[in-house]
Amino acid sequence: MFSKNNKKSTESDPRRATNRTGAPSIISADLRIIGDIFSDGDIQIEGIVEGDVRTRAIVVGDHALVKGTIHCDEARIRGSVEGAIFARSVQLAQNSRVSGDVVHEQLAIDAGAYIDGRCKRVDDINEGGTPEIKAIEGPKGGSASSDSTGSSASSSDSDDADDLTPRTLSPGGSRAANG
Repeated sequence: MFSKNNKKSTESDPRRATNRTGAPSIISADLRIIGDIFSDGDIQIEGIVEGDVRTRAIVVGDHALVKGTIHCDEARIRGSVEGAIFARSVQLAQNSRVSGDVVHEQLAIDAGAYIDGRCKRVDDINEGGTPEIKAIEGPKGGSASSDSTGSSASSSDSDDADDLTPRTLSPGGSRAANG
């Protein structure tokens, strides 16, 4: 009972083992979470999440709302997302609403889905789920700079919109000129 030879490994402890084939963690319809969520498994959201979600797979239910960025391998969206989605595979169902960019390797959009943002296909989303995205810089003479906090500010000296210079956006949103 108390001998040193009777130690159990954490793999056999069901409270510590990550079961990717088991039931998802469910955020029910009457639950509202304010803050970021991290999971090694699957998450099903039926309520409201105000924060970023980082998980293996996510299902956003019909009446659910996520206000934040989603990073995952697989995303099935049936409800609303106000923020970017970074996923290897994204499925937008008929009544889904996404207000933000969708960065993906694979994308399926059902008739009736609503997207207000850019869809960007990438060949390989890195393990963190945040690839570099090529963006189009605004009017000629405009510039973007980033301070030490990662926030960006822009200025424009001209109203000439003919200069569309490709820029690279880092995961934090700061921009750097290519070339």
